[in-house]
Amino acid sequence: FFDAHCPEKEAFRFTTIQINANYEAALHVDKFNLGPSYIIGLGDWGPPPPALGGQKCPTADIAGHLWVHGRGALDCRERWVAFDGNAPHRTLPFSGTRYTLIYFTHC
Repeated sequence: FFDAHCPEKEAFRFTTIQINANYEAALHVDKFNLGPSYIIGLGDWGPPPPALGGQKCPTADIAGHLWVHGRGALDCRERWVAFDGNAPHRTLPFSGTRYTLIYFTHC
């Protein structure tokens, strides 16, 4: 899949593919990741329902995006996004069906 669809495949090598289904990752830094990573999101998702307690929900244009410290919200819906798994990152809130494939090198 990666070799057939990622435009920068020649410059990237990986050992691991992580598959997530409807997973909203909290802010974290990857363990055992050399750093360079690629993610692609597949599915039909949008913003979550209005939050309780006055919390702000992301607008439809950034729901389910990958947020990376120093880079902001990155749209991975049906597109490959390169990021550093050693930088703090998270999934912005969403509702619906969201699958992600994350390619990285285990160390």
